[in-house]
Amino acid sequence: MRTLPHSRPWWDWITPRASVRAQLYAAAGLWFAGVSFLMVRGVLFLEVPGPDFHPDYLIVPVALVAVVLGVLKAHLVLNRYATKAVARIQLHGRACLFGFFGLASWALVAAMVTAGLLLRQSPLAEVRWGRALLSGVYLAVGTALLVADRIFWVAARRTTGADGSERGLR
Repeated sequence: MRTLPHSRPWWDWITPRASVRAQLYAAAGLWFAGVSFLMVRGVLFLEVPGPDFHPDYLIVPVALVAVVLGVLKAHLVLNRYATKAVARIQLHGRACLFGFFGLASWALVAAMVTAGLLLRQSPLAEVRWGRALLSGVYLAVGTALLVADRIFWVAARRTTGADGSERGLR
């Protein structure tokens, strides 16, 4: 008597599968892309657009405050979140490449991107103090992501192939 293979939902057949290590690198890369975008955008907010294009030297105090706030946010919130995400990836093993974050996390990413788009189109972007505020927000969030992103990179480097077992490096 032949047994039929375990039936899986239709979306499971079209989902790109990836090893634990690939998912960790994908998560690290996504966070780093976010860091890059936010940092560049944060600096550009303090440059005066137009024919008299020049940097606004308000960037120095804004950047210093933003970096301090970003490091605090990373240590108080994002490090814990990144650690949980690494544990989630390792628990699931070989899974969907984009499954490194849960559905709620992807919804949060979409909400933050939307909020960023709305802020850039708001009246704040038209006045100097508003641009300084937006620059500070972008730089602080970018710094927090950069500090917490190291958790994904370290976990990816320590993880071997598909089984997700640790390397014996000391």
